[in-house]
Amino acid sequence: MYLNEHRSINFILVNFESEYSINYIPMIEKILITGASGFIGYHIIDRLLTEGFLVYGIDGMFRFGRYDLLLKKRRLEMLKRHINSRNFIFTKDRVNYNSLLKAGEVDCIIHLAGVSGIERFETTQDTSRKITIEAAEGVLRYAQERDIPVIYASSSSIYGRVNIRRFSEGISNLRPISSYAKTRLDIERRFLDAKVRSIGLRLFTVYVEYGRPDMSYFIFADRIFNNKNLYIYGKGIRRDFTYVKDVVESVFRLVSKRNDILKRTDKLILNVGRGEAVPLEDVVGIIADLLGKKPRVLYREERAFDTRYTCADNSLLKKITGYKPQTDIKDGLKRFVQWYKDIFIKQIKK
Repeated sequence: MYLNEHRSINFILVNFESEYSINYIPMIEKILITGASGFIGYHIIDRLLTEGFLVYGIDGMFRFGRYDLLLKKRRLEMLKRHINSRNFIFTKDRVNYNSLLKAGEVDCIIHLAGVSGIERFETTQDTSRKITIEAAEGVLRYAQERDIPVIYASSSSIYGRVNIRRFSEGISNLRPISSYAKTRLDIERRFLDAKVRSIGLRLFTVYVEYGRPDMSYFIFADRIFNNKNLYIYGKGIRRDFTYVKDVVESVFRLVSKRNDILKRTDKLILNVGRGEAVPLEDVVGIIADLLGKKPRVLYREERAFDTRYTCADNSLLKKITGYKPQTDIKDGLKRFVQWYKDIFIKQIKK
C-alpha cells in the first residue's frame, strides 16, 4: 500500500498556527542518532553538541566505496575534538533493536541509518534493503516501547516521475521507480502504522563537504579535477540541491519544537529542500569554474531507476519551523570545492 492510499494521510492537513506560538524546549536532553558517522549525521551531531545536548550515536560503519570508511572515520575524529565531545558517546554496531538498548533512556531519536544512494541500492538490493528495514524496525520497536518521538530520514525519490512543478507532501500519485525509493516509502508506511510519534523528512539531494563520494556533485568534481570524462545519464535532468546546513537547521528546530508539534498531530511528513530545480549541466559548470578547468561531458542513455526532476514545496516546513532552506547552489558548491581541494585531495585521497 502506498502512502497516498493510507488512512493516515490526513496527518499533513493539520492547521498549524504561527511558528512564534511554539516554544523551544529546554536543551539538557539526550538524543539518540542512528547513522551517526554519515555526513548528515555528523553535521547534526556537531550542531547538537554545540547547543548543549547529550548525544548517543550508533553506526554499523559499513564500507560501500573506496573512500566511504575513511570519511566516516574522519567525521568521528572531528566530533571527538569538539569542544563538547564529553557529551558524545559513539557505539560501532549494526543498528537494530538489540544494539539500540545500549543507549538507555533517551528523549528523542533521529533515525538516519540505512543504505543511502539510489545506484548503490540498486547494485546490492537484497543486502541494502535488509540493512535498511532492520534498522527502521529496530527504531520503531525501541521507540514504541518507551514512547519516544522519532525524526527519521526519508527521500524525495519516493515521488518518482510525477508531472508536477513542485512536490508537496500531500501528492496523491506517488510513483517510486527505484528499489531505494520503494524501500523508503515502505518505511514511511511503517512509521504511519506504528504507535510512535514521528516526523519523516523527505530530503532533497543533500550536498556538503565531507559528503558521499558516490553522489553526482562529488563525482563531477572528481572527474573534472582529474581531467576525465564525466557522464550524465539523459538530457534535461534537474535536481533540487539542498545544502546540509539547511537540513541541520531544519532538524534542530524540529527537535527543539517536537513536543508542541506532535501534540497537534502524532504523524508528520515534511519536505526538506531548497525549492529550486537545477539542471545538472549548471552544477557541472559551477564546479568546473571553481576548479578552473573545462569539463568533458558525455551523455549516456537514461537509467531506469533515475528520476528526471525534483523540486520541493517547502511551505509546510516553513510554516511549522519558521525556516526553509536558503543556501544558493553556487555558495554551497563553493564551500564544497574548497574543501575538496584542500582536504579531500591533500589529506584523504593522497
